[in-house]
Amino acid sequence: MDNINYDEIEKDLIDNRKVITYYVETINMKYKHFDNKNKEGIYSFWYYNSNDKIKELNRNLIIEGPNKIKHKINWDWNLEDEYICLYVGKTRDFKKRISQQLLLKTNNLKNINGNQLNKKITSCQLRSGFDYLYSNKDNIYIKNELMEHIFLSLYHENDFVRRFYIEDYLIGKLRPWFNVDSER
Repeated sequence: MDNINYDEIEKDLIDNRKVITYYVETINMKYKHFDNKNKEGIYSFWYYNSNDKIKELNRNLIIEGPNKIKHKINWDWNLEDEYICLYVGKTRDFKKRISQQLLLKTNNLKNINGNQLNKKITSCQLRSGFDYLYSNKDNIYIKNELMEHIFLSLYHENDFVRRFYIEDYLIGKLRPWFNVDSER
């Protein structure tokens, strides 16, 4: 495996953030502008933090770790940034994975577990975290909030080993909020 220039990949993701509506049309559930030849790579979701709106949202939760030990998490880093990295992932099919992360056929993921995330499927960390952020807001239409605040950037990479290390590097560097999870 040749050398990976992680800084250039990070810069490429930051420079190529696009509002989610560039890729997704909510009315018809249509996914557009995905290159069918280059399906594999890294993706990152960003919260457009206009007017520091993120500070008004529910940013405290509890994650159950190994041995059922509960850990309190406060999403309190990067609050001053214009774009806050929410999730970084790798995929073999951008269109499919973005669809799984957004769950556009689901209205709201109800916060049924108090201060814990409610995940409908294992591949919806973005949507479960996003709905949790807005769980203290009444009378909102979550899909409108997604379309207004979520940006997406893609980096094409076919080699699965490189994708693995790039994703790990970006999680450490960008500190995405919703990658904080306890799976084991």
